[in-house]
Formats: sequence, structure tokens, C-alpha cells
Amino acid sequence: MTIWAYEVDCDLMCDLTDAHIRAEHGVSNADLSRAWEAMVEHGQTPPSWRLARVFMARNVSAIIVPSFAPGALAGDRNVVFWRWSPGPPCRVTVMEDEARLPKDQSSWR
Repeated sequence: MTIWAYEVDCDLMCDLTDAHIRAEHGVSNADLSRAWEAMVEHGQTPPSWRLARVFMARNVSAIIVPSFAPGALAGDRNVVFWRWSPGPPCRVTVMEDEARLPKDQSSWR
């Protein structure tokens, strides 16, 4: 596993870790925590995919969600982006001081 730090400047985010915001948008933790891969394998559309389409239509670029990974603590979070760029309105930049990331696709082979 490789872990990197990112600098994010994006006002177009929705914080679904807040119970009031989840309620406002009709989102439950069950919707966020469903095993989406298994659902897709069975030809079903996961609730999280439906939610993403709703937020995309509202011009939201990313959501902050609780982490449901095995061993995750109550305060652990993930940020899920579907729109980002090197500049505004939703800038995401990797903080890479040691230049270890691949520079082009040939590095991934």
C-alpha cells in the first residue's frame, strides 16, 4: 500500500459524517456501508452509486464519509471525489516531496 498526503481546496463537498447533513439529504449509514462490490457482482446498483449520481447532479464534487474499513475507528474518514482538477473550483494536489510517484503510464507496467 502507498499512502500520500493531498492538499485540497474544494468548497463543493458534502460532509456525510454529520448526522444532521445525512438526514437533510436522506442518506443513512447503511446506504454508505453496503458492500457495493458484491451488489455489482449480482447485477444490483449499490445505494452509494445512486447517492453519487444525486450529488453530481447537485454540482457536488466530493463527499466526506465515515470509514467502514475493517479496523476503522469511529473518527476515521474517507473523502470520495468524482470531480477534481489541478485548479479551482475543486483543486486536489498530491504532496510529493520525494518524487516517488510515476511520471507517466509506462511506470505502471
